[in-house]
Amino acid sequence: MLDILTRTAYQLGWHHHFGPASGSDTKIKESLGRYVLTVFTYGTLLGPAQVAAHMRGQVSAAELARAANKHATSEKIAKASTMVINAFNQLDIASMWGDGKTVAADGSQVEMSRRRRRARSA
Repeated sequence: MLDILTRTAYQLGWHHHFGPASGSDTKIKESLGRYVLTVFTYGTLLGPAQVAAHMRGQVSAAELARAANKHATSEKIAKASTMVINAFNQLDIASMWGDGKTVAADGSQVEMSRRRRRARSA
C-alpha cells in the first residue's frame, strides 16, 4: 500500500495540496514521504502510534500527528482525493464499470431476469 501511495504521489503530485496553513513552504524534510505516511496512517485507521511502532525509529508518532494536524485540512484532503479520482477516471479500466453516473449504493433499481429471480428464491 505504501508503494502505491508513494507512486501516485510522485506521478500525480497530490501531496502538493498538503502544507502549513500559512501557505509557506513546508519545513518537513522529505515532505512527499511524510505526507504519504500520514495518509497511510489515517487512511488505514491505524493511527500515528501504531504506524510509528512499525517504522523502526524512522518517524515518531508526534511527527505523524503534527503532519496531520498542521498540514492537512478537509479541504486539502478533498483536493488531493479529487486529483487521484480524476486520474483514475482517465484510465481505460474505469470505463469497464460504466459511465460513472451511478454507483451500487445509490439506490437504483436494476431489473433482474426472471430466471435469476427464480434461482435466488429457490
